[in-house]
Amino acid sequence: MKRFPSLPVISCIAFILAVSVASCSSDNTSPDRPPVVDADGDGGQPSDGPILCQTDDQCPDGQTCQSGVCVDAGQCECNYDCQKGQICNRATHRCEQGAAANCVDDCDCYSGETCVQGKCRQSGGDEIPCQGDGDCPSGQTCQNEKCVPTNCTTREDCAGATCLVCDNGQCVAPPPVCQGVDDCCVGYYCNFGTCVPESTDECLSDNDCTDPDFPRCVDGKCIQECVNDIDCPNPGEVCQDNHCITPGCQPENCPQGQWCDTGDGQCKPGCDENADCTPPETCNYVTHQCGQTDCCGGCPSTHYCDTLTCQCVEKCSSNLDCPTGYECKPDGTCWCTTGSCPPNTHCNTSTGQCEQDTASCTGPGDCPTGWTCNTMTGQCEPPSGLGQEGDFCLQDSQCDQNAGLLCDSSIFCIGCAFNDPNFNPTFTCRYECSCLLGGCQGAGQQCLYRHLGLKCLCVEPTP
Repeated sequence: MKRFPSLPVISCIAFILAVSVASCSSDNTSPDRPPVVDADGDGGQPSDGPILCQTDDQCPDGQTCQSGVCVDAGQCECNYDCQKGQICNRATHRCEQGAAANCVDDCDCYSGETCVQGKCRQSGGDEIPCQGDGDCPSGQTCQNEKCVPTNCTTREDCAGATCLVCDNGQCVAPPPVCQGVDDCCVGYYCNFGTCVPESTDECLSDNDCTDPDFPRCVDGKCIQECVNDIDCPNPGEVCQDNHCITPGCQPENCPQGQWCDTGDGQCKPGCDENADCTPPETCNYVTHQCGQTDCCGGCPSTHYCDTLTCQCVEKCSSNLDCPTGYECKPDGTCWCTTGSCPPNTHCNTSTGQCEQDTASCTGPGDCPTGWTCNTMTGQCEPPSGLGQEGDFCLQDSQCDQNAGLLCDSSIFCIGCAFNDPNFNPTFTCRYECSCLLGGCQGAGQQCLYRHLGLKCLCVEPTP
């Protein structure tokens, strides 16, 4: 007799079948998982087409979203489909260990990067890091390791109220020493390392340059005739006031009974020193005539005549106007006092001047701090090259020559005063600052010494 399963067994089989059917008809979704995009519209039936996606969550298990489609995990099209430290093998479409180097396009870079001039750079923001202009896109230059927009290509792009030049695509201040015209702002040209003015006139030859201040034609521009002696084409010429001239006489080259007119460079009849005159007459250094006058030739009321040097010296009003070791007397003259003069000197009370000793030291202990004893001369010597205006000195090298200071006969570092507004502001003294050496550049000028020769000024002579 045939037996049938009991009811409990049948119920169990039915439950298993129901669960199986429900599982097979599942659409592979869950409340936490976005629906898979039906790429071919066939209701989810199997096909060979790719599944479109925007994120990994839209892909089946074991797949990731790359370039808008679901692919098996590990597959790639570009480096940005891989994690940092991996690169995409274009042949196998698999991410492999490695690091992205140079790039041809963005596909060679990681996510969030852009290919710029063969290098992968971080995308976004206004600044791209760089080591040189080659790291920056077109229209930008590398400044301070950042790519910035180019704002000039020539110096004309930087023309304006401020003197600027174009350097590496940026308008900047010109360098201290120029190598060419591009190192100078518009309106200037480079002359042996110095930017000097040029005329706005254009030219083909010197004949086209009618402005006497810009008589030479160079590179199509009218320029000054000279800035330095080397600019002058003829042998023996020197550059004076931007013009090439043949130097004239020197005081020591004129014959006895003549003086050197530095205005036109000619030796002319007259006296140049007291020795040219018959005592008791002296030489008037303004008129260059012998007569009964002090050797200074007459000084302004603000000055007195130093008969030792035959120079007009500015009167003092207090001890502050006098060099170290000197006092201001009621007559406006600076006189030394016993024991007040600098090292190696003593006060000559008959002349009021500090005079150099014959010997003052035998070793370092005899000199002030920082000074050295020259045992050959027996003199204490100050540090070389540090002497400032009014400091004691024995030779030029002990003065700050970079500041235009020299050691004069009064054993002090001196320098020229430029365009003192209290006097004639037009003329200045020459470097040697000495009337006896031709001092003033302007014809008929008188050189006035200030405070024992610490400074000199060129002024109109007193009538």
